[in-house]
Amino acid sequence: MLALLLACAPRGTGTVPDTVPPITETAEHTAEAPRPIAGPADAVRGLDDLWCDADGVAGSWTRDGQPFPSTAGKVLATDTRAGGVFTCTVPGHDPVTLEPRLAGTNLLIVLVDDVGREQVAAFGGTHGPPTPAIDALAARGIRFSRAWTPPLCSPTRATLATGRHPSRTGIGDLVLLHAGSSMSPEEVTLGGALHAADTPWSTAWIGKWHLNRGDEPDHPLALGFDHFVGTSANLDTISDPVTTPRPDGLGYERWERNDGGALSIVDGWVTDRTVDDALHAARTLPEPWAMVVAFHGVHKPWDLPPGAPVPADDYERVDEMLVDLDRAVGDLVQGVGEDTTIALLSDNGSAGEVAEDPYAQFQAKGSLQEGGIRVPMLLAGPLVRRPGAISRALVQSSDLYDTALAMAGLDDATVDQRLGVVPRERDSVSLLPYLSDPDRPSLRDTVFTERFWPNAPLEPWIRWVTLRDDRYKLVRMWSVASPEPSWLLFDLGDDVTEGQDLLSNQPDAAALAARDRLTEELERLDASFAADPVSR
Repeated sequence: MLALLLACAPRGTGTVPDTVPPITETAEHTAEAPRPIAGPADAVRGLDDLWCDADGVAGSWTRDGQPFPSTAGKVLATDTRAGGVFTCTVPGHDPVTLEPRLAGTNLLIVLVDDVGREQVAAFGGTHGPPTPAIDALAARGIRFSRAWTPPLCSPTRATLATGRHPSRTGIGDLVLLHAGSSMSPEEVTLGGALHAADTPWSTAWIGKWHLNRGDEPDHPLALGFDHFVGTSANLDTISDPVTTPRPDGLGYERWERNDGGALSIVDGWVTDRTVDDALHAARTLPEPWAMVVAFHGVHKPWDLPPGAPVPADDYERVDEMLVDLDRAVGDLVQGVGEDTTIALLSDNGSAGEVAEDPYAQFQAKGSLQEGGIRVPMLLAGPLVRRPGAISRALVQSSDLYDTALAMAGLDDATVDQRLGVVPRERDSVSLLPYLSDPDRPSLRDTVFTERFWPNAPLEPWIRWVTLRDDRYKLVRMWSVASPEPSWLLFDLGDDVTEGQDLLSNQPDAAALAARDRLTEELERLDASFAADPVSR
């Protein structure tokens, strides 16, 4: 729990005035100060568990004078996010009062593109180039070794922004500028939700958005963000390809800039412009602020950064892009300062053409295998109590939504009530408790992700879903052409490359129990999706 507080107070001799301590080589006696019965004294809302006990006797808690539930004298961090005055009582001891504080830090979410775990040394990668900025961020943060996202760009952005699974937002595949639908403006995003805090947060999305049709360039603002500048989609596209001639040479050096809905073709290395735009927002937004900075690197087109050597193949080309991206991450982190809480994650795994061991091309971006959905993810900053630690908790991209809310002292019910919106199902769990204790058991029993096409409001022609627990992973694949679903089960404890489907050859009792358990959870999720239809 809490280390004993030691008071090094030399004993008085009776001949020296009380105001002048005696000069000694060493203290003759070290007196132990009484251990407080409750703590921690500097607790942060949503981050620290509160404990209350004395001499092995668990105490009880009240909040704002009313009895508050606890287990063996402990109030979980997840129950402190709304704040209040907590009082611990143990028979025979004076009560102790704690008032957990808000996190008191801005939030920066750095979203990189198509960067697989095997490319980053801090996440066990052995194939990528040096990434000193990401490594330094990992050294002062918590790395999540079992983090999932959807296998493609747009769905991941939707889960991050809303805290909701793809089946709830209707975004299961890429959002196209010239076809289909944007994400519904009825979705509550972290851009709008944080306005509901007692002290409203400023919100911004900088860089790649990829959730709107081309005829809705102000879509991020309509979804609640105070500030948006970047691109509507990928660099080799424009918002109106039907009536506007497509400029030559679109890519990292020439691209369509979207500045709050105003479109223009600009020249200049997009990675550098993204950093400049983000740091300008950090300087000018009223604090506290939450900002997503979504880089294009290392997504296609694979343009060489200025001054990079000519590569021998696509692997080396992407390596040069990752070196440039890492430099930009370092510039951004340095610019916002060490008092900012920083999350970094990739939107999916590596592109198949450049996937490396232990993943193959068919196990990369776009697939539901680990190479497509298990991504580098970390949290760093002043709230981290054990820098450099690794958490094996099951986490997913949607959890950053609730993390932001917890930092602002909010929960879903408060957001819905203050914004006057119809309550919607969320699939987000705050990651803050892991910052104080990265070894705590996973707050989730399972993580889930999926891919389907086309996006809502059309009915899907294909739908692939997957769910994992601490050890086993279940995959279900369905299509209109093959309406009888295919099922796969993998033991990720023994088979990280997913080479052996346990259902294909006389599964043992443990595998069958895992199949049944995960199937039941999938059925529960499917029922909740049906009860929470996509708004269009």
